[in-house]
Amino acid sequence: MIRALTAAVLFAQAAATSFAATITVGNQTELDAAIGRAAPGDVIVLRNGQWTNTAIRLNCSGAEGRPITLKAGSGGQVVLTGASSLDFNGDWLVVEGLKFEKLKSDRVFVVFEDGADHCRFSDSAILDSSNGSRNWVHMRRGLSNRVDHCRFSGMSHRGVQFQVETEHERTNYHRIDRNFFGNRARGNGNGWETIRIGYSHQQTNFAGAIVEWNLFYKCDGENEIISNKSTGNRILHNTFRENRGELTLRHGDKAWVEGNWFIGNDVPGSGGVRIIGSDHVVVNNYFSNLRTYAILVRKGVDTTNVRSYTQVKNALVAFNTIVDCRTPFVIGSGRGTLIPADSRIANNVIVNPDGAAINQDTAPTNFVYEGNLALCKSVGIEGSSGFMLADPKLARDWEGVCRPPASSPVRNAAMAGYEQIARDISGNSRAGTRDIGAQVTSAGAAARAPLTERGVGPSWMQ
Repeated sequence: MIRALTAAVLFAQAAATSFAATITVGNQTELDAAIGRAAPGDVIVLRNGQWTNTAIRLNCSGAEGRPITLKAGSGGQVVLTGASSLDFNGDWLVVEGLKFEKLKSDRVFVVFEDGADHCRFSDSAILDSSNGSRNWVHMRRGLSNRVDHCRFSGMSHRGVQFQVETEHERTNYHRIDRNFFGNRARGNGNGWETIRIGYSHQQTNFAGAIVEWNLFYKCDGENEIISNKSTGNRILHNTFRENRGELTLRHGDKAWVEGNWFIGNDVPGSGGVRIIGSDHVVVNNYFSNLRTYAILVRKGVDTTNVRSYTQVKNALVAFNTIVDCRTPFVIGSGRGTLIPADSRIANNVIVNPDGAAINQDTAPTNFVYEGNLALCKSVGIEGSSGFMLADPKLARDWEGVCRPPASSPVRNAAMAGYEQIARDISGNSRAGTRDIGAQVTSAGAAARAPLTERGVGPSWMQ
């Protein structure tokens, strides 16, 4: 009986797959009709060419393992212009290979509507477009949606380029990965972020978003390139290159920031990570030639205003490498009375030969400094037992990254007790006696480098 049931299930699955259709469409009417009758597993193909004022409304749903896919006949050869747009309004939907270019409208270009779950926008681009002060992409309150291998370039108007919303009732688990964000014009105030995860009033929502393996290049809109405004997000393995801004943990708690490369190349306004809130982890990151600071730990403001600054508590900042940044650490800056408290600054490498390791505006409460190695004129704070003043002997490789040789004093010198940081920035194990800084010096260690444009974005732009 069990074998018969299994055979029946397999036959039903095979039958469903065999009946999946591939439908090629060449205009809005054909597109709407194809979407209206689409079933799980179907593929809708847009003919190559220019599509003007085309509204793609995916009011349909696929199924797990059998999504409904809408794609270009050839990657990048379907060019959507004018007031074109894309709405995900169902589950298990995939869109790939589209090129949105020189759009001009008064609405959001790509929307994941409320309740759109398990949808994917991939291998596509939005270029040189304008829609007033609106977002280019808006992920509303769906579940497990993904945007990957896309290019977002040439936004010159006010507005958050990529907005992610969160919910109080459930974790959304959205994923933004392997994209290029760049060439963002400088704005004249707040509201020019590249990515914002949540809003001030959503800061206690546990979002669980993952932003990883993206390249941010010349994202100059404002000082917040990524504005984290919800809880439980992970920002991993991204490269921030020559941006007039920083990664800001503006609202929310429990962000995990690991394995990122911040390459300033002395661009004015280039910065690293600004920490606000509780229980954040900032580990295994590399900061180089930033004109503002590498890591800033801000004071909080004692107020009920949801848009204000909460107190920094229980932060862990460890195993980072900071090279030739104007100010490696800023502690206790900003207006407010809630002094940073109960945090650890451990096992970091700091190279700032002409200055101090720390610029301390206000002494924090119950901060532990241990295992740090600094090539600096001074530590910059009283009671510097948590710092060893020495030359880490970093050497630049052919890509300009400063790496420690096996003879470096960072070797086997880290303070113990941070076993949760199991690997370094390159993915190498930190088992046993650990090295200070973002990169271990063990033989055969992978030389993972910052991302370039060839490693992210649509396949058809490589």
